[in-house]
Amino acid sequence: MLSHPEISADNSTNVRFPECCPEKRRQSDTGAQALSPYPRHLEATLRLPDGRPVFTLPMVLGLLLFYAWCLQCAATLAIIRRETNSWRWPIFAWTYMTVIGYSGALLIYQVGSTL
Repeated sequence: MLSHPEISADNSTNVRFPECCPEKRRQSDTGAQALSPYPRHLEATLRLPDGRPVFTLPMVLGLLLFYAWCLQCAATLAIIRRETNSWRWPIFAWTYMTVIGYSGALLIYQVGSTL
């Protein structure tokens, strides 16, 4: 169980963390330990070599839009195939929904990157 930070006489903070997750302990600039949502080996991969973050707001919004608009469910394609008794409609549905999702994601990313 996490306890409340204890303030010592020299204003340094002593924060206790559970022993179950030692990989989440981080040393901050002030010397106090802080929790990080990512393991240490993953924190380095979340940044490009020049230090910029990999996941920017336009990229995340574009990815969310792509997932919302793109037809990804193989079971849906199988049902369309079974109901229409043809591969024509499932291929058409997958193609146009992927194009719409990609176009929307590209538009969101490009507009968001220019702002």
